[in-house]
Order: sequence, then C-alpha cells, then structure tokens
Amino acid sequence: MNMKSFIGMNVCWIIVILILWKGVDYMGKASYVIVTLPYFIIILLFFRGITLDGAEDGLYYYLGNPDWSKVFAPATWGEALKQLCFSLGIGYGGLIGMSSFSRPDNNCFRDALIVIIGDTMMSLVGGAAVFSTLGFLAKQRGCAVSDVVNDGFSLAFVAFPEALGRMPLPELWSFLFFMMLFFLGISTEVAYVNVFCSSICDQFVNLRKKKWLVVVGWCLVLYVMGVVMVTDGGFYWFIMFDEYAAGVSSCCAVTAEVLIVAYVYGRRNQQADMKEMFGPAKKKCSSWTGPHSPYFGFNWMFITPTLGSILIILASIRDYPYKSRPDVYPPAFDFVGWIVCLLPMAMVPIFALFAFIEFKRNGHDLRGLFMKQRQLKSYARIYKGMSLKDRVKQKILPDREPWDDKPTGYKFNIQTISSSSSSRSTTGSQNYSEKADLLNSASSIATTHSKVQ
Repeated sequence: MNMKSFIGMNVCWIIVILILWKGVDYMGKASYVIVTLPYFIIILLFFRGITLDGAEDGLYYYLGNPDWSKVFAPATWGEALKQLCFSLGIGYGGLIGMSSFSRPDNNCFRDALIVIIGDTMMSLVGGAAVFSTLGFLAKQRGCAVSDVVNDGFSLAFVAFPEALGRMPLPELWSFLFFMMLFFLGISTEVAYVNVFCSSICDQFVNLRKKKWLVVVGWCLVLYVMGVVMVTDGGFYWFIMFDEYAAGVSSCCAVTAEVLIVAYVYGRRNQQADMKEMFGPAKKKCSSWTGPHSPYFGFNWMFITPTLGSILIILASIRDYPYKSRPDVYPPAFDFVGWIVCLLPMAMVPIFALFAFIEFKRNGHDLRGLFMKQRQLKSYARIYKGMSLKDRVKQKILPDREPWDDKPTGYKFNIQTISSSSSSRSTTGSQNYSEKADLLNSASSIATTHSKVQ
C-alpha cells in the first residue's frame, strides 16, 4: 500500500465529512474558498505562463495549429460530449442537487448562462496557461512542443510539474498548482457525496433529521471502496474508473433527463413553470432570446435527444483502448470496466422497480406510476388544465407516495375547478356523472390537503 496516498485519502474524506456535517449553510460558506480559489490560481498561472520564454510556441500549438482531420472523426464528437458533461457537471446530479436549495423565484436561466460562459472562458484560459507553460518546457529541453505534450496523467503530474520546477520560484508555483488540484477535487467530491445523501433523505424522509448519519455512512462506504486505489495495484483500478465510470453513463443521464422533461412531464408544463418563475417576457426580443423562447421547447423535444443519442452510440462503439497491451490490461479489464459503466444507469430501472413494489404493496393502482404525481408543486395548475376525462383518471393516484411520512400537496380551489368543469361539460347523463365523480375526487383531495396545511 502507498502510505502517502493512503494518508492523503484519509485527509480528503475527513474534510468532506466536516463540510457536509453542518449542512447546506456551512457547505455554501466553504464553497467560497474551495470553489473560487482555483479560478484565481488559474488566472495567476495564465499570466505567469504567457510571460515565459517559449510561451508563443505553446500558444500557437494550442490555438494556431488545428488538426482538421480530427473534426470529421466520429469518435471526436463522442469524446466532446463526455468532456462537456464532465466540464459543466451535467448528468452527475450535482447541479440539480444544489439547485434544489434555491428559492422558487431564482433566475435559473441566468445561472445557466453564467455557468456555461464561465466554464468556456476558464477552459480557454486554463488551456492557454498549460500550453504556454509547455512551450516554455519545450524551449528549455530544446525540442518541439508536440514532444512534451502528453495525454491524461502524464500531462498533469509529469510534464506540467516539470515545467513549474524550471520556473523562477518553483516552490511557489508548484504549491499553487497542486493546491488548485486539491481544491478542485474536494469541491467535486463534496458535490457528488451531497447528491447521494440528499437523494436518500428525500426518498426516505425519516432520515432527514439524521442526515449526518447518512453522510458519515456513505463516506465510509466510499472510503472502503477507495482503499483499493491506494494499493500497489491501485493505479490500474484508477485507470479503469477514469476510462469507464463517468463517460457514457453521464451522457445517457443527460439525454434521459431531456426526454423525461419534454415528453413525460411535458414541454408546455416545463415552460409554464419557467413563466411562473420569471413572469411574462418584459421585452419583445426576450420572448425569442430569453427563457420564454420557443427554441428551448424545440431543442428539448428534437435537437438534444437526437444528437445525444447519436453521440452516445459514437462514444460506445469503439475498440478496446488497451488491446495493444494484453499482458497489462487483459480482456477481463474491459469486461469489468463496462460493468462499472452500466452501474449508474442501472439505478433507473432499480428505483422504478422499487416504486412498482411500493405501489403494489400499498394497494395503489399501478397506472398511477405513469401519471404526474400530486407531490409536484405544479400539480394544482396542471390539474386545472386537464380535461374531465383526465381529471377522473387522476382519482387513482394516492394522496401521498408510499414512502412519504405525510402528504405534501396544495389546497385546491373547488370553485375554480367546478366552474372550469361546468364550462367544459355538455348536457347528458354521462357528462353529469363524470362531473359528479370529478367533484367528489376534487373534494376528497382538497380535504386531505387542507388537513396537511
């Protein structure tokens, strides 16, 4: 076992537990340091890098010497999607988990623009900082920039640290660089652990008052799983997880999220939610360029699902990356890697089965699994917009999900529902029967939710 790595892993997990122990408020305060500090360090490395001798060669290699043949390679676009998911943090649950603590009127459209623009700018600045420094290293070695540019770990832990060691004040720049990596790792670790713990506490509400136990328990599970990474053969396990764990699965998660929002929850319902958050478009141009733009609905329904599916296929169809080294990475390595890749996606059918079992065990109509649940904050608005036939169907829904400790709903305005029902109905005994069933259903729902309030 590598004791230095083992001690470092212990320190990291202790920090994660201490940050999450105090809850969201403390995590928000800690994020001011662990999230913002790396950006300042990247900017410092950028300005230091572009002033080094040979920096222009590295920048030319970075921006002025594109390989256009790679643009038309299908594998490039698959890798680009995986990198995009990783860089923006989409498909991992971190953004959704953090945003669940926001105010209902928070401008998430503005936040999305800030995240995308900021990520793009910092990616360009970070790339310029790295390649200008590698240009300096190439000048020091007396070789071409392409000879010092390596992939993955060699770049971050061999080539770039060597370049920092050749600079004036090497201790300072090396300290800043590795501190930046440390804070980036801690912030990512905190976000992903919080996603799981928040999901468990939302699913099993009795655990909310003891969330610290969930945090400690889950951190211990991950700690035990991570011990294998610091053994003598840990680097091979690290390679496996880096190659397989978060690529295709995150792309599948993003595509599935868009499909569910567009076709299951409904594009119109999603846009109505955004209208409630932001209000009507204040300017005519914002109705086409802002969150109210019809482009987003078209994108959710057609563009993103189509392109996402194609890119997932391109990312999945590939040769075994280590087939040239069967003595080090046998075919079983690829088999286990794909199991690791499929495990995150397996959570969807597993929890679907869990919901199926709970509905059946509590005697609820299984058709309710495929309906919009009463726990949705937008359910009252959606219910008012339903036809009489659809409203009657909603009677099969339980007042609460089987795993909730109490129903979480909203008072319904019976007069509004009744008048809406009357305006839509026509004469005839069948219509009167439907109205009676509907109003009885609405009355029972309103009574139940009034007790909650």
